[in-house]
Amino acid sequence: MTEEKKPPNFAPWDRSQFLNRLETFRHVDKWMSKPDEINEVQWARRGWTCVGKETVGCVGGCGNEVVIALEPTREEEKPVEGPEPSEEAEDDDYDWRDEAQKELVKRYTEMIVTEHDEGCLWRRKGCD
Repeated sequence: MTEEKKPPNFAPWDRSQFLNRLETFRHVDKWMSKPDEINEVQWARRGWTCVGKETVGCVGGCGNEVVIALEPTREEEKPVEGPEPSEEAEDDDYDWRDEAQKELVKRYTEMIVTEHDEGCLWRRKGCD
């Protein structure tokens, strides 16, 4: 009897495995588009797959999971019924929200690597 060998969990050189990880992000009920710095390609390059609504999980051994929670951008927001806010108040509101969003994206960019356990191989190297 011949046993089928499973491919290793850590194979950053394997294009097929990368594409399999990337494919897990295709369901719009689980993953919405993200800024380029933290999009599905960036997560998949470092060994993450989409495992739930806005949640990624490591496939390489540490099994850690990260929930990505971002506010909708101005373009994605639906207009709120009621009186129109003043333009100045609206600008102030978006200024701090935009800055907060940029900081969150920056933090998630780091987390693509740092949320793997210290001993996880995906923390040391991702796909080229």
